[in-house]
Amino acid sequence: MKKLTSLMLISTFALTACGSTSQAKAITGCFEATLSADHYFLEIVSVNGQNVKARVSFQNANKDSSHGTFAATYNSKTLKGIYNFQSEGLNSRRELIFKKTARGWQEGFGDVVVNGNLESFKDSKKITWDNQYEFLPSKHCPNN
Repeated sequence: MKKLTSLMLISTFALTACGSTSQAKAITGCFEATLSADHYFLEIVSVNGQNVKARVSFQNANKDSSHGTFAATYNSKTLKGIYNFQSEGLNSRRELIFKKTARGWQEGFGDVVVNGNLESFKDSKKITWDNQYEFLPSKHCPNN
């Protein structure tokens, strides 16, 4: 009986690990959204369970650009976390949210509140999704 229980535990662990690995492969990589002359990048570099680490870069043609790290949680096809970035020589933090699509990621938008140097969504249940901000697989992610 002990051998059977041990074998079941090992099998469960192996299946869970494989599922996590396939999920990690499905969401990692470089993704880019292009709007006119602006280029936005989301590069998911590691996945550990629901915890995701990424690099984000907003390269705007006619206004200030920013780049930094994104520490997020992936749950129910939603990636939500804090973007730590530099813009105009200042360090800032902003909450970002992305929804997994069949082709990549779509950025969400909503009303925000600012507390210190953190900008966060007022109500994450009222996020709107803009099809123009779909991040598609790309080979052009910058090294932040």
